[in-house]
Amino acid sequence: MRKHLLIAASAVLIFLIILGISNNSLPNYSWFSYGGSHGGNISTKTSQTSTSSGTTSSSGCSFNGLAICIINQLPLGANYPVGSWYPGGTRFVRMRMVQGQGWSSPGLNAQQALLMITQMKPQVLERMTDWPINSGVLNQQVPVCSGCSSMTYAQFLDSATIDCGCYITPRLSLDSVKNGIAPPNFVWNDCSQPAYSNYFECEAYNLYNSPITPHLEMLSVDNWWGDCTSGNSAYNCNSCSWDASVFAPLYAMGWKSVTTLNGGGYVSSCGWTPYVTFDSGAGVTTETLSAIQNDPTVLRIFMYDPDFPGPAQNLQATCTSSSIPGNIITYRGCGQLAQQVTMAAKNQADGYTYVYTIEQTFWDTTQMFLSNGTSIYTVMLNLMNRYN
Repeated sequence: MRKHLLIAASAVLIFLIILGISNNSLPNYSWFSYGGSHGGNISTKTSQTSTSSGTTSSSGCSFNGLAICIINQLPLGANYPVGSWYPGGTRFVRMRMVQGQGWSSPGLNAQQALLMITQMKPQVLERMTDWPINSGVLNQQVPVCSGCSSMTYAQFLDSATIDCGCYITPRLSLDSVKNGIAPPNFVWNDCSQPAYSNYFECEAYNLYNSPITPHLEMLSVDNWWGDCTSGNSAYNCNSCSWDASVFAPLYAMGWKSVTTLNGGGYVSSCGWTPYVTFDSGAGVTTETLSAIQNDPTVLRIFMYDPDFPGPAQNLQATCTSSSIPGNIITYRGCGQLAQQVTMAAKNQADGYTYVYTIEQTFWDTTQMFLSNGTSIYTVMLNLMNRYN
């Protein structure tokens, strides 16, 4: 198994790609309910899982026409409920066009972004949205092409999922746990009160009830490894009872799945996350991947390379030149960057699925180029066609 940070892709390979291309009990929350059962297919990563209709790999899972795997039999040690989900499919893309309160991609308008999504045809728009997703953010106008009808952010998100026939997994930072964790007798209507609105569960509750189509069902919890290893007493991740206090309410409110991002090593969730994401931007080696693979409750693994923001900024800085025509930064000579993402895509045989980060604030692959004029977006599109 190779280290994912190895930047050793040959020029020939890049040239060809550019051309061609436990215990299943839950805490005694009086308000806890699962809200029904589901049918569907399931991956067979571990011997403890089973299939309902013969599907033998997560790439073939399907539910309601979407790439979704449904868990009909729990692996040993799992605390997520029977009927939980995890993503199926092979092609995962991040196009985060709004960061915080506004459109954060000055080089693209809504129609250009939607065209790219149509070209890539991802099965999941992974962590496309960031907190907050409220009426103020959803109703804001997004930039459109000259002569095009106006469009809100909510309409943009709906158009994106229609264009790819896919769904969105939203991001929520674990950081807000320090604002408080809802007690067992908490009533979700209390989330409208200022004293509770910034609670981690209330932020998740508001996300879950956002009017995005298809409905948001799988939640990605960011900063898990970073906060859990920070030494801050607010994050007692080494306690399985604390993990339950964080994750059990999420399943109770209706989420079908929760994943965590591990940015420098692996911290277990004590069986609450059926899939896990890690990144290579903080010195992650194959030991991290092996640790995740040795957790029988994790049925699928995803990987970012580079992580954001620091490692991505450092990698972008290896481009040999930059310019700012029309207030849009353009980078050229990005050969090292192309080598790194090529190796990340090529090494998926090690046991992870690569998430292609196409657009996020300063990271615009349509404005980063090789010395021959080929955009990093084109490089990534060809990598998808070759490996995913």
